[in-house]
Amino acid sequence: MNPHLPLRFSEVDELSELVQEFDLDFQQLGRGPLQGAIFQVFGAVAVLGHMRVDRAVDQRGSVPAACRTFVIAGSSEMRMHWRGQAVDGNDLLIFPAAGELHAVSRDDFEVFTLTVPETVLAEELSRMEGPVPNVLDPAIERLQPAPAPLARFRAKLHRIRRGVEVGRIGAHGTLERWIDEDLPRELLELASSATTAPKQLQTNRRDRVLTRVQAYLADHLRDAPRVDQLCHVAGVSERTLQYAFNERYGMTPKAYVQALRLANVRRELRDATRATSIAETAQRWGFWHQGQLAADYRRQFGELPSATARNRV
Repeated sequence: MNPHLPLRFSEVDELSELVQEFDLDFQQLGRGPLQGAIFQVFGAVAVLGHMRVDRAVDQRGSVPAACRTFVIAGSSEMRMHWRGQAVDGNDLLIFPAAGELHAVSRDDFEVFTLTVPETVLAEELSRMEGPVPNVLDPAIERLQPAPAPLARFRAKLHRIRRGVEVGRIGAHGTLERWIDEDLPRELLELASSATTAPKQLQTNRRDRVLTRVQAYLADHLRDAPRVDQLCHVAGVSERTLQYAFNERYGMTPKAYVQALRLANVRRELRDATRATSIAETAQRWGFWHQGQLAADYRRQFGELPSATARNRV
């Protein structure tokens, strides 16, 4: 048993390093200094996690193999864009074993995750009576449980979180039993309360537009592409592109490109293995006016580039 008490972070790169068992990459999109906290509590087979971040973040990566990872919002009010769909705090989200994580969270993001081996879930499913969605089916990625059971399950997760944070629980194997046995069983019972059919993830026109733009940005972000160039790549009007970005990211294409370029400048400035100057780093990501960079950077991260460079890690 290896409980991890909440760890505070103020950089998305720190968050990537703190999350164990997952291969994740985060990019800050929201403006302002970022603050967050994460903990993971490991049972013998399952892992309970909790994360909160106060700025919009683009999240990408992969989940542990041969497991299912369930996502429960910390509040019914939470909203985010998850694997191609807008979801909220009333959804129970399920990553397939080979599924790629891609989520765009908004400010005040808070979720619990429960990662359980497929073998454990198969055993629990075989013991349960009545109709239960087969959460091992890769086609089932999103369920809407009944409100009351979901509220009770969420409240229990918060009680466990608070107990771990203040050190009240964890002795005599109680926490390990909850994580390995009680929570997987109760989560399947919660899934059985779903009153709507599993929602299949579909690729719509705006998703295809964003896929083309993302592929282009992967090779041309340093060139600071203009919105009209992105429209040409995607084969759509500026209005359609604006709608697509607002729907997924809550921001314009121009603001999104700017946020990614600034995030890469920050990542390089924090890297102690790089010896380049702020000016060289900025120019590498298409920023040619140092005064404007300083203003944009401070607005995005709450400090000047020089302050970041002084604290290289």
